[in-house]
Amino acid sequence: MPSRPRHKVVLPGYCYHAYARGNNKRKVFRDDDDYRTYMSFFLEAKEMFNIKILFYCLMPNHLHFIFAAGKQGISKFLHRVQMLYTRYFVKKYDYVGTIWQGRPKTKPIESEEYLLACGQYIENNPVRAGLARRPKDWLHSSYRARCLGSNDRVLT
Repeated sequence: MPSRPRHKVVLPGYCYHAYARGNNKRKVFRDDDDYRTYMSFFLEAKEMFNIKILFYCLMPNHLHFIFAAGKQGISKFLHRVQMLYTRYFVKKYDYVGTIWQGRPKTKPIESEEYLLACGQYIENNPVRAGLARRPKDWLHSSYRARCLGSNDRVLT
């Protein structure tokens, strides 16, 4: 059965919170190569669709991003990243079935206060999950680049 079309209006330059979860809350990132591969697909699509990333965090079974949409919107961008990563994952792990629980979800960010609160929530996710003691200890988020000046090509 084909999925229903989305009828959301996405405006270029506006900020959105996007998130996706592994199917049945299963891990979609099993090792460091998985995180690196996802981010390489993400970087390629970010350039292709002119997306500006403000915050992000990849967790073992889900991910979060806050970004400003480019002129082409975000659905093609998100579709490309998820599709490329799914192909990689299925081949690497000889996996059968879907790895994602539906499409990525997106919510508009309508105020600066919500943008900052949502960004803080995203970057503190590994701490709340018990995967890191402090946000700076988690390598798969925007925190180190934003707060410590590490070389993260995602935010540039």
